[in-house]
Formats: sequence, structure tokens, C-alpha cells
Amino acid sequence: MRCNEQGLTLAEVLVASTIAVVVIIGIGSVDATRARITEDFHRRASLGSEQVSVALATLQLAKSLERADRINVIGPDNIQVREFVSGTNCTDGSGNSCPVDLSALPGCCLLEASNYRWDQYRLSGGTLTYFRDSCTTQRDLAKEITSLTLQFQDRGGSPGALGSEPVGGPYNNIISYSLVWDNGLSGPDHFNHTFGGEVASRAIAYTDVGAGGGDSGEGLASSGSVDISPPPADCP
Repeated sequence: MRCNEQGLTLAEVLVASTIAVVVIIGIGSVDATRARITEDFHRRASLGSEQVSVALATLQLAKSLERADRINVIGPDNIQVREFVSGTNCTDGSGNSCPVDLSALPGCCLLEASNYRWDQYRLSGGTLTYFRDSCTTQRDLAKEITSLTLQFQDRGGSPGALGSEPVGGPYNNIISYSLVWDNGLSGPDHFNHTFGGEVASRAIAYTDVGAGGGDSGEGLASSGSVDISPPPADCP
């Protein structure tokens, strides 16, 4: 067989060039698609982590409400919760120690202001911030939050004597809570998700605080005359 020494014709060059262009465009399209998929994967993974943050923030809020003996609803996006934390023994001369276990707690421990800790949850600019121990420290819990809602459920009747259970119904210490998270996207990719539920504040026997907010009362620190541990100032 003899080789053609005349080289390629113009038509053959054009055909080869066309094929090369098609191949290059195809490779470019594959790379572009792979880049879009990678970008979308990272974007969705990031959104997933934000949702996890909101879920964890909701769980922390629920635990705070459950442990609280006093709740002060400053506004629709701003609440203070107080918890008995112990640490200070009775100063009434009895010498009693103050364990965290409420079932074995001497009554004098409840009248020690330093045995309580006030925390605060506030939504501002889409960020939910947690303030610990009367604003001593703070930490952002979640972002892209559109609303924080806290509401006492009015399920009991009129209260009876001081310290008694509500009359004509179950405990009125049930609190509903919710956080609404927005994914920040627009168009068909936009959606939001509500994290929430109900919790019973075990140390609050009865309160008539409604949806408008307010203070649930003196709680465990009720002395009958002096407010042992009132709500602190709103954190700056």
C-alpha cells in the first residue's frame, strides 16, 4: 500500500476542525455542568448546616423553658428565663446546704438570690442570640431566623390559693415556642421551615401570662413580700 504524500485536502481539514470544536464544546459543557452540580452541592450542604443550627437552638430554648422557674416575655422576639442553679448555701444561720436537686432542697435555699441565673434569648436582624447569666456572656445560636414566638397556653381556670394548682383545668405552665427559618433564596428554590413545639416548665405551677407577654411571677423565690430575684435589665 502506498501512502498519499499530498497531505490533507481542505475538506478534510474543515471536517477535522469541526469535529475538534464539537469535542471541545462537549468537554466544556461537561465541565460547566460538573461545576454547577458541585456549587449546588456545596450550597445545599451549607443550608443543611444552617438548619441544624436552628434545630439545636430550638432544642436549647426548649430545655431552658423546661428548667425555668420564672419567664419574662419582654417582647415577641425577646424573652428572659430564670433557672435555679444553686451554689450558695443558706445564709439564715441554719447551716443548710443547697443541692441542685429540688426534691431534697431546704426552703431557705430558694430565698438566696445568688442561687438563680437569668438567661435571655433575643432575635435581632435575623440572628438569634443567647445571653447567659444576666448578659455576662453572649453567643449567636442561629441565623436567617424570621420570627421567634413564645406563648403561654391558657388551659387552666382561675388560680386557687397561693401555691395551689389551677382550679378547673390542668396546669397552666404549658408554653408553646417556635422559630421560623428562611433559606434566603428566591424563586422556586425559596422555602422556610418552622421548628417548635410545647414544653411544661416544671418549676412554674401556675401563671396567667398571655400572648401579650409579661412576667410569670416570683416562681420558686416567692417570699410573700420581697422579690428575691427580679428580671434584670434587657441585655444591650
